[in-house]
Amino acid sequence: MGPSTTGTRGLLRSRASAMAVVFALVAGTVVAASIRNAPSAEAGVDPYTCWVVADSGGATSSDHLIQVDRDGSPAPVNIGDLGTGTTEAAVYHAASNTLYAVHERVTGPSGTATWGTINQSTGAFTAIGDVGSGTGYLMDGDTVLDTVNFHDLDGLAYDQSNDIMWASVRREDSGEVGPDLLIQLDRTTGAVVPDAFGPNIDFVSITAFDTGTTLIDDIDDFAIDPVTGDMWAVINGAGANVRYMQIEISGGTATLFDRGPIGINDIEGMTIDAFGQVWGVRGRTTYNLIRIDRISGAGAVEFAIPISGDHESIACLTQTSIPITG
Repeated sequence: MGPSTTGTRGLLRSRASAMAVVFALVAGTVVAASIRNAPSAEAGVDPYTCWVVADSGGATSSDHLIQVDRDGSPAPVNIGDLGTGTTEAAVYHAASNTLYAVHERVTGPSGTATWGTINQSTGAFTAIGDVGSGTGYLMDGDTVLDTVNFHDLDGLAYDQSNDIMWASVRREDSGEVGPDLLIQLDRTTGAVVPDAFGPNIDFVSITAFDTGTTLIDDIDDFAIDPVTGDMWAVINGAGANVRYMQIEISGGTATLFDRGPIGINDIEGMTIDAFGQVWGVRGRTTYNLIRIDRISGAGAVEFAIPISGDHESIACLTQTSIPITG
């Protein structure tokens, strides 16, 4: 399906031992980092391929899968319907060549989020299990544990170095009060990992970022940087003022550190590919692949994805082992 395997790109696609160079921000300095075994020999997957989940426009269900080559050639392809209606997060697991996703099978505060896999050839979603609920402290200073039903998951990120599947939980869209949350999932069952952050603490709250005029508190998607291991997110306030931020977890809360405005509103999905490049997709017209600068956070349109609408998530190959040199 890909273009000719000649030149640099062809070598990367055909030789699992190829070296790719990316740049990481380490202690405020840009350094070269070598990605060994890129693309992954285990998965046998083209590192230029990404997957976009759209939340409208399917033939038999609103959710469907789009294959996107990150340099635009070949053109985006509509793979097929998921058979679901509210899938807003997907993530790629390189070692098993598995595309995981979660959808809100029953909507509302008492609803149910279901974890499963997406067939990369047909787009069909296969359920594994429900995420469930957990306990923790919603607000700083709380002394009584809150029980939260994790029904609306907007983001997924996989930390390959530590084998942790992360998810972000949206609260305010369903009329619930409180910040967005971070949880960990058992990827074999889909269930929330109990006591992930201490005894009876199954989630941590995201502390909203105040720009001075707007509270930025909605996590639309996030990813683990394969070079540094840092957690990065696309965060907004009511779809506007979208910013690229780092998330640091400490002392039972997750703190946001602003890198900068992306400059393009309503970015619903983001990922970091095997080469350390950050990508995003939009949830409203026009639908494009967005290149996000990993240093400044500035976004730029790479090319159009003219298939359906409401692109909720994007998942690309993320390499397993990234030794830093320089």
